[in-house]
Amino acid sequence: GAWIDADSRSQGYNQNDLIENPVFIIESILRDILGLGSSVINYTSIDALGNATSGRRDNWLLARSLTQQQNSLAVIDEICNEAAIVSIHDYANQERLVALDHYNPTDQLANADIIDENGVPQVRVRQTHVKYIRNEFFLNYKLNYATGNYDKQLYITASATNMSSNSRADKTYNSYTGLCTGSQTMYNKTERWTFDSNWIRDDATAELFIKQMADWLAIRKWEIDAMLWYSAKTLKLEAFDQVTWNLDLLPISMRDVQ
Repeated sequence: GAWIDADSRSQGYNQNDLIENPVFIIESILRDILGLGSSVINYTSIDALGNATSGRRDNWLLARSLTQQQNSLAVIDEICNEAAIVSIHDYANQERLVALDHYNPTDQLANADIIDENGVPQVRVRQTHVKYIRNEFFLNYKLNYATGNYDKQLYITASATNMSSNSRADKTYNSYTGLCTGSQTMYNKTERWTFDSNWIRDDATAELFIKQMADWLAIRKWEIDAMLWYSAKTLKLEAFDQVTWNLDLLPISMRDVQ
C-alpha cells in the first residue's frame, strides 16, 4: 500500500511491491485489515527490522494461502512465531516489532542504577530451567496444500545437518552440530525441537529460522531481576530491550543480557 512510502519512510520497498518480508506482512494486516493508522504503529521499528539491506529480518520471506477465515491477531502471532519476533505495545501505546536476537547493546546499567537496601544491592541472578533446553532440531516446511504434508525438512543433530552452512561465527561453538554436541554433553540429555511451519517455503528462510531456534534454545540463559532507581536512563527501557550490566557482582560473561 501507499503507507510503505508515506511519512518519509525509506526501507528499500515501494508501493505495489510484493509483500514477503514478515514484518511488512504484519504491518499490512495492522493497516489494511485492522484499520490502524500511523499514529498507533511504530513504523520506525518495523522499517529498521525489515530494511531490505540492513534489517535483522531483511532476507526472511514468508508466504501462505489462507483457505478459510482466520482471526487477524492469531495470524500475526503465527508470523511472529515463524520469524522469531514479538509484537508489543510500546511506551507511546504504538504497535512495535522486536527481533529475538542477541546483539551488542548500546545501553548500560551500572551499580549506581541498582537500589541498595542496607548495603545489599536488590538484584537476583539465576539461569533458565534446564527443562527448556533443546539440542536436536527438526523443521518441516513448504506445506503441500494438496496432500496436507510438508515437502521439505531441515535438521540439526550432534552428528549431522542438511543445512547449506553449519558455521556459527564468533561463538563458543563454531558449528551448529557442535552446539548440539556441547549442549547434550553439558546437560546430559537429548531433547528434540520439532516445528511444522505453515509460512516458510524457501530454503534460505528455513535455515535462518532453525539457526535462530538453535541459538536460542540449546544453552541456558542468565536471568537478572533487579530493582532500579527511577532515572532518564531506566525509564526509557521497555520489554525486550537489551542492556549491558556493568555490575561488580556479576562476572563479565553475564553482563550482556536481555
